[in-house]
Amino acid sequence: MTSTTIEPVDRGTESPEVRDAIAPARASIAALGFLPAVLGGFLIGLGALSTWITVGIPNESAHTVFRGTDLAEGRLVLICAVLVFGAATAGRIRGPSGSLVAIVAMASVAAAAVAASFLFHGADRGPVVAAVGIPQELWDSLGVFRNVGVGPFLALLGGLVGASAAAFSFVQIRRSASTSIEID
Repeated sequence: MTSTTIEPVDRGTESPEVRDAIAPARASIAALGFLPAVLGGFLIGLGALSTWITVGIPNESAHTVFRGTDLAEGRLVLICAVLVFGAATAGRIRGPSGSLVAIVAMASVAAAAVAASFLFHGADRGPVVAAVGIPQELWDSLGVFRNVGVGPFLALLGGLVGASAAAFSFVQIRRSASTSIEID
């Protein structure tokens, strides 16, 4: 039986051919963080522009539909979508950096938190009741229906996807910093 010794590779002395072969692999790994971040930003933005809640009185044909941008929460989510898109695009153009990934992470988490807060107790919030123009007592006595739309769900999903992309990008940045190849 023969034994084989595996020597550690000195990354600083790799040939240019090896460096050129590794570069496309690193670029494709960086794209794995960019694509989910853009998808997350798209879902956050789509959620902000979609219906968040429909309010009406049972057995009446009139009802009011609130899109995300009609509410303060939806406008905040739309701002988060713009931040995610901007930071992800800038990171793709100039290369991933910790500060751009942090912007993606914070904006994604903020959008997810706002959407989750609305889903848990946003349907009975004062701004929705006031916007409809129905006094709270009448609101309660008539059994006003409140159907939560798809908007906050899309924003929540987009925030989770964007935050996951940011976490992946942080890991890739740390790995590339610890195993960087010095180019002469």
